[in-house]
Formats: sequence, structure tokens, C-alpha cells
Amino acid sequence: MGTYIDDERQSPRPPGPRPAGLAANAPSAASQQLKGSTDPVFAAASCIWSLCGQSILICRRDRALAAGPATHCGARRSVAGVAHDRAIRDAGKEALLYPPMRFDSRQIQSIANGFAIACNDADFHVLACAIMPDHVHLVTRRHPRDIETIVGHFRSRATKELGKDALRPDQPIWAKKSWNRYLDPPDMRPAIAYVNNNPRRAGLPPQSWPFVESFG
Repeated sequence: MGTYIDDERQSPRPPGPRPAGLAANAPSAASQQLKGSTDPVFAAASCIWSLCGQSILICRRDRALAAGPATHCGARRSVAGVAHDRAIRDAGKEALLYPPMRFDSRQIQSIANGFAIACNDADFHVLACAIMPDHVHLVTRRHPRDIETIVGHFRSRATKELGKDALRPDQPIWAKKSWNRYLDPPDMRPAIAYVNNNPRRAGLPPQSWPFVESFG
């Protein structure tokens, strides 16, 4: 029974057919399952988080409102290619307090080093990881910690490594929210394949990290 979670809040399901793996009645206390529970609520989690400025506008409120009202998208797939008002989008970009972040290859390696430390710290079992220029996507096995804490641990260790390597930018790095999907066993292999193919789809070299475990 896969459950979609956006941080602490359960994401509403859009109209239409139910996506594969989504529970008919998603539990409202989905983040309680990790705290000492032995019930097999899910087997793994797919976690995505963006860089500052990629998924949310950090800007002055008056300028954000001038760019137009916020919109809600219930789609499960990217809507980046859908026609939109470019003038409003450009006005929103001008209101940013910080420019959108993008990682270069050195920063990506530094972040991977931080993720490896996080795995060693807390015995996280990562099955797939793509560190992209504008977001991170990984699949991790179920763990006694709740998923928000796990994501926070990865981000914290990555930030510390960026600082240690003198690669930390002089602005906020991570978007506030992450998008987390809890996976049933049948959902795991497709999710792992999707993450592993992220670099190829973006025209980037494949990634292979020593902290990522094989999925038999």
C-alpha cells in the first residue's frame, strides 16, 4: 500500500484512476510507522528534494503577489512542458531573493561524500541515488527513523561536506520541502530504475556511488 507524503502533510490524490501502488485509503498517520513499529507498512521510500529556488520562490511577499497567485498542481508527472505565461514566470524569477541553485560536478561529488557519511552514521540502506544539478532523488529502505528525519540527515551531512570542501554557496542550498513516496515491494524495482536513469535522461554521465547497495 504505497502512500504519497509531502513532508508531514498527506498529498491529496488527483481525480482519475488511482496510480499503481497508491493505497485506497492512505493512512493519515503514515509517518508514525517508522517510530519503533514492526508492522510492514512499507518496504522503502522514494525521496526527492530540490535546490533553493528550483521548486519554491524565496522572495519578497509583495513582489511574489505581483507576479500572480500561487497555483496547485495535483499531477504526479512533470508539467514543465505545459504551456504557461512566460511573463508571469519571469516576473517570479525577478522576485527571488537568491538565484536558483545548481550543483556542478565537484559539488555533486562532495554531496555524495556527505551521503556516505550519513549512511555510516545511521545505517541507512540506499538502493538508488541520483544527485542532479537541480535536485536529489534517492530510494532508501525502511528505517526506524521517520522519513523526514532521514532526509534531514542526508541534507545536513551533504551541507557539512560542501562547507569542508569550500564548495558551499553563500545562500540557502535546499528547498524547504521534500516529496516522499512510500513503496511496497513491487514498486521498488521500477523506482530504483527510474532514479538510476535520471542522469541519462538529462544527458549527463551515469552515476555510481559506493554507498548505494545492490537490489537483488
